[in-house]
Parts: sequence; C-alpha cells; structure tokens
Amino acid sequence: MTRIRFRDVLKLPRNIYYTYLGIFMLRLFFYLSLAILQNPRYLSVSGLERFLIFVPYPAAELLTVSFFGSLCDRIGRKPIFVVSFLLDALAIFFYAFTKSPVLLPLISALFGMGAAASVTSSLVIISDISPPELHGSTMGIYDAMALAGLGGGFGGGFILMEVAPSYARTAFLLGAFVLIGMALFSYLIIQETFENAPKKEENFAKALIDDVVTVLKDKDVQHILPVWIPVICLYGIVLNFSEQLAHDLELNSEGLPLLIVLASIGLAIFVGFPLHGYLSDKFGRKPFLILGMFSFAAFISLLVYASTNNLLLQFAPLLFLLGLGCGAFPPAALALLADIVEKEHAGATMGSYSVVYGIGLILGPFLAGVTLDKKIPGIPPSYQGLTGLIILVWLLGIVSIIGTLYLPDHLAKKHVSSTSVTSVPSLK
Repeated sequence: MTRIRFRDVLKLPRNIYYTYLGIFMLRLFFYLSLAILQNPRYLSVSGLERFLIFVPYPAAELLTVSFFGSLCDRIGRKPIFVVSFLLDALAIFFYAFTKSPVLLPLISALFGMGAAASVTSSLVIISDISPPELHGSTMGIYDAMALAGLGGGFGGGFILMEVAPSYARTAFLLGAFVLIGMALFSYLIIQETFENAPKKEENFAKALIDDVVTVLKDKDVQHILPVWIPVICLYGIVLNFSEQLAHDLELNSEGLPLLIVLASIGLAIFVGFPLHGYLSDKFGRKPFLILGMFSFAAFISLLVYASTNNLLLQFAPLLFLLGLGCGAFPPAALALLADIVEKEHAGATMGSYSVVYGIGLILGPFLAGVTLDKKIPGIPPSYQGLTGLIILVWLLGIVSIIGTLYLPDHLAKKHVSSTSVTSVPSLK
C-alpha cells in the first residue's frame, strides 16, 4: 500500500490551490447575498414569496449541471470555471438594484447556473491533477473551502444586517467586483487541465443526453447514489435548521453565546473535512462514510433537542464532537467519484454529485417541513412533529448505511481507477 504522508498534501499542484480559492470566493459571496436577502430588515416578503425567490437557485443548478459537465468534456474545464464567476458576479450585481419578487427568482436562477458551472468544473480540475492516492485529502480540503465560504458569507451577512444594514447594496457591489476579479485571475493564472481529443461533429443535445445516460448506467455510480441521496438530505436539513436558528439570534448578551456555539460547530465540521479525507486515503472510504452518516443523524437529533429545550450551551461540547464526525462523509463520497471517473465523461460524472446535492438540499428540508407541520397522511400525529423529524433523520441514515454496507469491495476500499484523468501531472 502506498505510504501517504501529511506533507504530500502540502505539495499539491498550484492549480488545485487556485481552484480552492475560487470556490471559497464563490461560496462566500453567494451566502453573503443569501443572508442579506433572507433578512427581514432588507427584504420583507411573505413565506410563499420567499420560497419562490430562492427555490430557482437549486432548481437551476439541477437543470444545468449536466450541461456544464458535458461542456467541460468538450471545450475544457477552465472556460467553464471562468464563466461561473461571471454568471455569479452578474447575479450579485442585479441583486444590488432590485427587490422585486418577480425579478429576484430570475436572478436566483442565474446564480444557480453559476453554481452548477463552478462546482462541476472545479471538481473535474481537482480530479484531473490530484494524485490518485490523495483523492480523499484533496476533496476534504475542497469541502472545507466551500464550508468556509458558507460560514464566512452567512456569518458576515448576518453581522452586516445587525450592525450596518444600510450597507447591503455596497456588499452586493463589492461581491460582484471581487468575482469579476476572480474571473480575470482564473483566466490568466489557472492552467487548462485536460485537452480533449477532437470529436466528430455531433448534435450537442444528443451528446449531452448520451453522457448523462452513460454515467447513470455505470454500475459504480448506481451503487453510490443510494448512499449519497439520504445523507445529502440530512445535510439539507442541517443547513435549513441552522439557518432558521441563526435568524432567531441577535447580537446581545443572550444571542451572542449561541452564535459562538454555532460557529464552533461549523469549525468542527471544517476541521473534520480535510482530516477525514486524509484518513480515508489511508484506511479506505467505507468507515468514514458510515461515521459521517451516523454523526449526521446524531447531530441533527441532538441539535433539535437542545435548541427546542434551550440547552445549546450545555450540549455544545457533544455537538462539537458530532460535528467533527459529520466532516467524514463528503470527502469520502467525492473521493469515491474521483476514484471511478473516466476521462471521456469526467464532467458528467462529477456533475452527478451536484445533481444529488441539489436534490438533497430540496428534498431534505421539504421532508422535514412536512413532518414538522404534521401533514403526512395516514401517520398518527404522535409520530410527526419533532418526534417524526428524529424518526425521519434516522431512517435516512439507516438507508445510507445499508447502501454503504453493500458497496462492492473495489469501492469500499481505497481505490485507484486505471482510467482516472491524470493527463497533466506536471502542472505546478
């Protein structure tokens, strides 16, 4: 077995670090925008209007991620990565000048397209040139950078709307300016990681569909999907519940300690991503998939109980430990995908994770909302509400754990695909 040393992670090609920076910036300004737009001080709308404003984001990401993935396999990774900054910069710029419930959904859809382009292209870039024995480590750092952007953007937007809400438009314009700068930086500095062989003339729509069908027919992908979807649903529930909890806080003597607790939990997950990614390279993917699933279910259960009983401070140390365990799943899942990716369909394959991610972020909060509102027909009310939410969480976790136990041996262990895209190992 290849000996994996921590210092090897510090010697990755510079292209990978530039990609990490780009993902951090994209996530930072997206969640900054989200925090501002969801704050009643900035935008006063009904619950239905708020839903209609934000649901186009994951919907557009789902609908376009395969398109951008297929483009990555035809015109290269770098152009799509650059375009992702321009799309999101345009969306943030428009956010600065309208509060119209009619226009905001269209802008959110534009943001979703940018997210689809950025996630697909960045994952393929990293998969292209990361050493196969470090797939877990590189994906763990990727997840950490995305989470850092989420926490920094959401926290920054929350604080901004508490202390200086009149500067919201300035924050949007700053975000647009920075993302345009990142597009220029990416165009000039980041190197293309894969030169595709010339393809015969073909109908692009048919080729896109063929790419998606080929990926879905892949037996390895079929084994992975039942593992992914339930856990991403749990992730969606965590994000939704944490955001609702954060919105109820204020920067005062009572709210500040709870905000610190939430930040420390985020820090635990942040540390857990690269740590468990590195360990999954050494010991295989399955133990960390299971650890992550169990931790997610236990984390949500305890978070719901502690928050509804005003015991967040008392349970903060245990939540921190469970948060550390939550960081085990995403890097192991992405590493599995990097292990099996084939160069002809790398974009479509890596894009499948974004499809699952988008489905989970929609389906998880939806299932949780229906359960909490006690609107499931045929189920006794005593098994709905908070009790039902806990049952739902553990059912999702159990489904995912069963899927993991049935993973083929070559997926359950550390796996290096002979067809992995490593065509440009010399990139620095």
